[in-house]
Amino acid sequence: MHVRGLGRMTAAVLLAASMWSCSEDCEDEIAAGSRFLAANQACETDTDCVVVSTGCHTFEGGLCSQAHLNRTAANSAEWASIQADLEECESGCAVCAAALVPAQCVDQRCTKP
Repeated sequence: MHVRGLGRMTAAVLLAASMWSCSEDCEDEIAAGSRFLAANQACETDTDCVVVSTGCHTFEGGLCSQAHLNRTAANSAEWASIQADLEECESGCAVCAAALVPAQCVDQRCTKP
């Protein structure tokens, strides 16, 4: 095979790979985010709860690509990784200017007031 032909083949493979990643449905990333958010709502006071960005996806109980999360979990490397995956997977969305009302700690769980 000529070097020129190899370059075209490589370009075609890279183009196909990039098109596949653009059409990805983000199910794995959304499932990971959903599990993490659901498992990390424990709190003792209102200050234990924060609002986090969830990329383009709005999870149950959230609003406009935002969700409530325990402050410790929000500062974890695991959430940073999940959040980056969500933002990379569903990039380019319009995010509204609505602000999610800060969470309250109700029955030892971060929730909207």
